[in-house]
Amino acid sequence: MIKNIILLLIFSINILAQDNILNFKGKDFTPNAQTIEKINPTKPIWIPALEIISFNLFLSSYNKYIAQSDFAQISIDSIKSNFKYGWGWDADDFNTNMWKHPFQGSIYFNMARSNGYNYWISLLMTSFGSIQWEYFMEIEHPSINDLITTTIQGAIFGEVFYRISSLFLNETTTKKRVWRELGTAGFNPGRSLNRVLYNRSFRTISKNLYTTKPYKFNIALGVNDHSRSIHYDKYKRRSFLGLNFIYGDLFKQRKYKPLDVFNFEFEIQSKPEFSLIKFRILGILLAKSFDLNLKKKNEIYNSRLIIGLFHYTDYLKNDVFDIGSVSIGPGIIYLSPTFWYKNRIIINTTVAIMPMSGVNSNYAKEFIPDNFDEGRDYNLSTGISAKEQFIFTSKYVIFRISHSFWSFWTLQGAKGKEFINIFEPALIFTLDKHIKIGSKALFYYRDGKYGEFPNLYVNDRELRIFISLDI
Repeated sequence: MIKNIILLLIFSINILAQDNILNFKGKDFTPNAQTIEKINPTKPIWIPALEIISFNLFLSSYNKYIAQSDFAQISIDSIKSNFKYGWGWDADDFNTNMWKHPFQGSIYFNMARSNGYNYWISLLMTSFGSIQWEYFMEIEHPSINDLITTTIQGAIFGEVFYRISSLFLNETTTKKRVWRELGTAGFNPGRSLNRVLYNRSFRTISKNLYTTKPYKFNIALGVNDHSRSIHYDKYKRRSFLGLNFIYGDLFKQRKYKPLDVFNFEFEIQSKPEFSLIKFRILGILLAKSFDLNLKKKNEIYNSRLIIGLFHYTDYLKNDVFDIGSVSIGPGIIYLSPTFWYKNRIIINTTVAIMPMSGVNSNYAKEFIPDNFDEGRDYNLSTGISAKEQFIFTSKYVIFRISHSFWSFWTLQGAKGKEFINIFEPALIFTLDKHIKIGSKALFYYRDGKYGEFPNLYVNDRELRIFISLDI
């Protein structure tokens, strides 16, 4: 069995599993609000609104005249029809609805964010951009699922890209300015556009204006063996490349603003072709930290409890399921006092609402609404999700058990319910300051209950060992 577990990639630690051996880079810096307003004043709200409309017009023109997309052949009649028909669902493919729309929303978001507005106002402006697009820029009728994914997922994507792009910026020096601006543009084109418009790209000032948090970047390589539960001797072997970015030191804050702390995971695999199989963001939306200091024999053992509202998005593709979802809900994280040579335990749990999600289904193709030419290969759903995790962490060893759960209730597609679970035990060893190796198993369970179609049950597993490098 051991020879079948040959090298993988794993993302060492997520936002809810930061351990005491993480070596963060950068500083926790919050600039003075008055200084920001003096040098980068907040622009009138009509400016980001105009930018969003202009961006929509540009993108729509490209789709209509260059790409010649059918959905972009808009006219006065199509706009009238959209207002007359009202809101419904669309037939876009899985990647468009669960992947591309949030990226478009992130550009709306950062056009407002880079004009001086906070997360919440920028989220409202993202909604404005989505509504304007749905009514005016497509011949397809306004889509409820597009509005939700573009707005809510677009906001979380946008804030993550805003925070990452701030790490590139340093206007107090001219060193590496071209590379810094290119890095900003790569993660955040909406912000980069405003930097050019406001002549900020190559100016030099005496003070830093951009909030930053400590961060950590991890890269991992390897191979994964995937098999069905009844055929453990028959497996598919694939190579992986993964990136993991941790922003913010979870246990060194007292209060948390939107995405002060987040974890961004990205994973691709090589077979049958190079493809994206994981894109996850887990972040704290709002939270507060409480000290639980325990005093014993004149010694104080520091412990911490974090209670808050969590915001996360999942884009996962494997042999068992394709999931695209956005979730918001309460959560608790507990950090134990140190014991036995600085060992600690971390326990966390979150339960969240999924306002919109998609999960693949062969039965969805059988459901073709009146305004669709053909059925989708996935159901649009709502539901709930949950994540639990137990971590034992020491200087040289990390033992972790993770559980992710989704309950999908079909809104549009093949009527029914889907229940998906992932159990992930992992054992990780630290070789030195930057290198880790370990092993991990993933157990997938999918249980589908359908009224008009046969029920579905799948039980698969993956076995992995891995090496990862902290950069």
